[in-house]
Amino acid sequence: MGSGGSMIRRRKLATHIPDKIYVEEITVVELGKFLVKTCGNEGRHPYLDETGKTTLRFLRASIDFIPKAIAEFGANMRNGSFIFAQPGSEFVITAGNGDWEFYFSQSEDADKISCYCLRKPMWRCLWDGVVWAFSQFVPSSLLALTAA
Repeated sequence: MGSGGSMIRRRKLATHIPDKIYVEEITVVELGKFLVKTCGNEGRHPYLDETGKTTLRFLRASIDFIPKAIAEFGANMRNGSFIFAQPGSEFVITAGNGDWEFYFSQSEDADKISCYCLRKPMWRCLWDGVVWAFSQFVPSSLLALTAA
């Protein structure tokens, strides 16, 4: 599952997608409940139509992605949106204002679901810029000090 992307959007993509589900926090439990509501229990999964199987793959990928969103991006799951761009349909699961946006899409390989961080809150973009600038300055300063 990919999680890259060099450009972070400032406008919310999720506002343009009409099919929304609101939760208090995007968690494994909440996504699991939605998975059971949408796709049924494990015993029903082999009998899903192609659209249902695609939804199941997307939801399983999003459940697996939550720890990465928190650890790698520092995302606040009480203020995020998971955007599911399935072939032929889109839907969004949103918590809070949805300032963190993660976009799930299917590649040409139908079994591979990719996820990209599309949007961070403004404060996080500013903080990441400060951290990047500091990381560029400190190593060269330390090198100069140790060489002196």
